[in-house]
Amino acid sequence: MFDFVRKHTRLFQFILLILILPSFAFVGMEGYTSMMGGANAGVATVNGRKITQAEWDNAQREQADRIRRQNPSVDAKLLDTPEVRRQALEGLVSERTLQAAAARQHFTPSPEAVNARFWADPQFAFLRNPDGTVNKGLLAAQGMTPSIFMERLRQDYGLRQVTGPVETSVTVGSSAPKLAFDSLLQQREVQLQRFDVKDFAAKLSPSDADIEAFYKEPANAAKFQLPESAQIQYVVLDLEALKKDVKFSEEDLRTYYKENESRYGVPEERRASHILIKAERSAPAEERAKAKAKAEEILA
Repeated sequence: MFDFVRKHTRLFQFILLILILPSFAFVGMEGYTSMMGGANAGVATVNGRKITQAEWDNAQREQADRIRRQNPSVDAKLLDTPEVRRQALEGLVSERTLQAAAARQHFTPSPEAVNARFWADPQFAFLRNPDGTVNKGLLAAQGMTPSIFMERLRQDYGLRQVTGPVETSVTVGSSAPKLAFDSLLQQREVQLQRFDVKDFAAKLSPSDADIEAFYKEPANAAKFQLPESAQIQYVVLDLEALKKDVKFSEEDLRTYYKENESRYGVPEERRASHILIKAERSAPAEERAKAKAKAEEILA
């Protein structure tokens, strides 16, 4: 028996491979699928786009790294509390909400604008080398390449275009944003009871006197009054507008003028003036001669 196995070693290896490989493949693929399914499971949804468990874990890790850089002596247990994890998720939801607003308003900065901001912003000075290049070592320590960093910077620039006008126009207390954001994550149970008018109208039978007295009460009468209003219709006759649609020939104008000549003329009038040089007929001849000489002088 053992001689047979020893002589046919390659055959037995092939048989064992056939028996082992399916089991390994089944368990391995199932474990891989389970692992990836957990990482890709959605923990929240913003604008139809889900936030996965892996993204949440990564956000919490980045948040913990920032806290450690600011306070190296911080207790590691304080960085893995439910409150810290909730803050990381709130940050992701806020970021996705602003990204959706920026996309809706087409706030997409150009690569030139992003690059200019990187070289001008003092907060990125530690990432800039003296020779004008990006410090790839520091980026790699944070798990980023230059392209990933510039993409994040581009997104941040777009978000600032959304929040900038609000931040510069109004001063809001620290509690107001938290209350507004918490309201989005909270649920309320509401009980509603409907009161239908017809259910109560059947039980009432007011008399005409009761209705009239109710209506005459000043406080009640005001409920049935409307502000005074008027509907006015008017026609504007614009001479210039009418003239555009009316055209007359020269002959039409001449005929109309002749037919209405009296409207455009006035009766003939004469003005006369005279200078009277008085000389009575019974006056002496010498006096009449003087008067005649004066008249001739005036006419000359």
